[in-house]
Amino acid sequence: MFSQTNQPIVTSCPREEVFCWRELPLVRCRLDLPHFPDGGRGMKRMERYYRRLEGALVRRLSRELGRYTALAEQALARSRPLPFFWGETGFQVTYESRQLLSILWYARLDRSELRRADLWSLPEGLPENPASLLPPGRAGRRRDKLLVRGEGIYALRGLDEELLAPLPKELLT
Repeated sequence: MFSQTNQPIVTSCPREEVFCWRELPLVRCRLDLPHFPDGGRGMKRMERYYRRLEGALVRRLSRELGRYTALAEQALARSRPLPFFWGETGFQVTYESRQLLSILWYARLDRSELRRADLWSLPEGLPENPASLLPPGRAGRRRDKLLVRGEGIYALRGLDEELLAPLPKELLT
């Protein structure tokens, strides 16, 4: 989707950070979260949210650095190769209309992964509750993370997605 200035609403702005220990690279992190070049008030609000999220992920990675450093010291003491750890964030725009923007983002650190779906009302840039788009009686389980993709509302369950309901017709324009 494009803004009124014919620029995309969401762009990718990837960057890499390398955390070193004794001048040796120990952790490499690829950070790629949504960027909103339009600059409207709502877009700035969403931009701040994702910058804070990125900061929280980098802080978490730097806290884990202590554990990684201990593993590196053990490897050096045993004359073994240094372990190399990685982290990654990314996103996918799963739905765009004049009224809604749905973004699925993920964060991986070594073998663990976190996925989350955000739904935004446009142009205000306010978070929207996907459960409010479901017809009565189709709320899914309470713990479900809901994702708007294509023409439906899906429940995220681990790495699987289950269709709960189609999107209301007024949002498909």
